[in-house]
Amino acid sequence: MKSSVNKFSKGLINDLNPINQPNQSYQDSMGGNLIYNADGNYDWVVSNGNQFSFNIIPDSGSTTNKYTPIGGVGNSNIKILFSVDEVTGDSEIGIFAMNSDGIGSYKTLYNDISDPLTPNVQSLAFQANNQIEARFLYENDDLIRIYWCDGVKSDSNPPRVFTFKYDPLIGSEDDVTAYSALTTTAHSMNIQAEHNPGIIKYQEQIAGSLLSGVYQYTYRLITLDGYATPWVTPTRRYFVTTDAVNNTNWNLYEMEVSGISSPHGNRIEIKGIDTRYDKIEVAFLYSQTDLQIDESTIFFKGNIVKTNPTDSMFIDHVSMNGTPVIADTIATQFQGIKAAKTLDIKDSLIYFGNIVENLSTITDAEAEAIVGSVEFTPVFKDMRSDEENYKSTGVIAPPLLTHQIPKTGTTVRQLHNAIGGTETYQIVNDYVNYKGTQIDNMYSGYFRGETYMFAFQLIDKLGVPVFAINLGNLKIP
Repeated sequence: MKSSVNKFSKGLINDLNPINQPNQSYQDSMGGNLIYNADGNYDWVVSNGNQFSFNIIPDSGSTTNKYTPIGGVGNSNIKILFSVDEVTGDSEIGIFAMNSDGIGSYKTLYNDISDPLTPNVQSLAFQANNQIEARFLYENDDLIRIYWCDGVKSDSNPPRVFTFKYDPLIGSEDDVTAYSALTTTAHSMNIQAEHNPGIIKYQEQIAGSLLSGVYQYTYRLITLDGYATPWVTPTRRYFVTTDAVNNTNWNLYEMEVSGISSPHGNRIEIKGIDTRYDKIEVAFLYSQTDLQIDESTIFFKGNIVKTNPTDSMFIDHVSMNGTPVIADTIATQFQGIKAAKTLDIKDSLIYFGNIVENLSTITDAEAEAIVGSVEFTPVFKDMRSDEENYKSTGVIAPPLLTHQIPKTGTTVRQLHNAIGGTETYQIVNDYVNYKGTQIDNMYSGYFRGETYMFAFQLIDKLGVPVFAINLGNLKIP
């Protein structure tokens, strides 16, 4: 018979004596759960503890005010937080990320008191009591958009969108320093942003290769993050013929057959451009007859010149080249959304629910009050080609009709708006009667003895025509 002796050098495996505990073990644990297993033994499972993660440091650290988070949205790597200073009303959009150890970091993407268009103004206008509902969407691997709305209360905002980008060369997807904002103003956050339509003015005929026929011009404005306004109402028609302006005999300058190449182009000026936008696209609509539009094309795309004190740009249209656009889309107008309570995204479409439309609130009685004092006064305007008052003396013989020669000068139109004033248009080497492109476009005439209906058009802050108020009928004397 052989006997054996067991030696224990580290104590029992469950020995609670701290002297005999094995290496790499611990004797004191707070914040855990005692789990009893089916075979009778037990395990001590440590619960997740609490530790400080991150601070919201508003406006990139330029203020120490306390901001309250009122909404958020994101994915497994990042979260976008909406927060507001409940005392001052200053609002912020920031990005937050947390690593595997629970350590978070925060970065300001946009703070409304730092908006370059409206500095020190609470343009986001977040309200602590207004519910924010948001959606997070990757447009592509680098471009990210956040869509949100904050209800239909009297102090709610229109539905909005915020765009930012990720740069993998700067850091990982859970590194907030790798993200930067593309939306830089509260104006461009509105899904339907306000815009002020300007004036398209014909400047002069220039060399080019346009087809003979008639042209109308329109434009739209685009923000840095891609929002485009509706197209402004197209101009009246400008005609282009193959003839050259004749300096001695105006009968040699006439409209020839449409649809053939001419040696001409048009120089136009767009005045009153809304410089809250960054880019502009200009399109032409070309017709050979009165029956239809034969071609509609975006022929100019460029950055808005914001250093010009008159906010105007001169644009040359010299060829039929460009990006085709469906003519019906130029005429399309969308109803504005003033506020929304819910939203969702499906199949690249965004849906809003419980909305308040941006309708005019003018009642029929108010409209009647507006038009009640309207008076019609026909204006008889002599053409500038009437250079002599022949009927007063009967002595000066009128010149032959072939003697009218092109002029360079200006024509002035009265602006009938709240500001008033006048608008000056250039005439460059053109006839100053209906032979001239400028005069033909600007001054519509009416036949004597005919009756015409007149109305005025209201346009909302989105630049969308709302409705027309009928002013009545006028019979031309």
